[in-house]
Amino acid sequence: MTLGETIYTLRNARGMSQGDLAERLHVSRQSVSKWENNTSVPELDKLLLLSDVFHISLDELTGRSPTGPSPASAPQAPPQAAPQRTFGTQRIIGFILLALGLLCCVLSFFFGSGGLAIGGYCIVCGILCLKTGKYAGLIIGWLTLLPAILLAPLFTSVRMFDIFHLSAYAHGISIQQIVAIAMWLCLFALLFFTIRAARTYYERRK
Repeated sequence: MTLGETIYTLRNARGMSQGDLAERLHVSRQSVSKWENNTSVPELDKLLLLSDVFHISLDELTGRSPTGPSPASAPQAPPQAAPQRTFGTQRIIGFILLALGLLCCVLSFFFGSGGLAIGGYCIVCGILCLKTGKYAGLIIGWLTLLPAILLAPLFTSVRMFDIFHLSAYAHGISIQQIVAIAMWLCLFALLFFTIRAARTYYERRK
């Protein structure tokens, strides 16, 4: 059995897709496909990661015994049963948000239309959690913060740029300034994590 066939067999035995394995190894899915098709060979550090992921020794992964190549007739260990996929935390959060959104929409018929806005927001966030993978938090963060920045001056007295005016602190720090500072901190945090996620994504695509 070639190294590519071994990787393919072990991956399928554990119920992993090529994308799942690529994410664990910090490589692109195309790299995993090339390994399994024997058009390229993993580097040593990736071989070590593969042995950790599959819980086998490097010799077993590459088809060698400690004393040399394993004979073709050597019995192979039966493949492990594919693990059951766990119900991810993000999916649970998504369904909770959907349920909360529907509840708010129902309650809005009894307590006013304000619940529709909250319910709609929760439903959108729930759908994003279920459909957008691990970047759902960033997407929800941007979809929440940007409208808040744009609409805050129209409906409240919170203006983000007011914190840079020294005269605004003549009578101490107000609640509006605290909110504006918090919005700036959220903006910087979202920028930081978005840039880091983009760098990770493009490194895996190489």
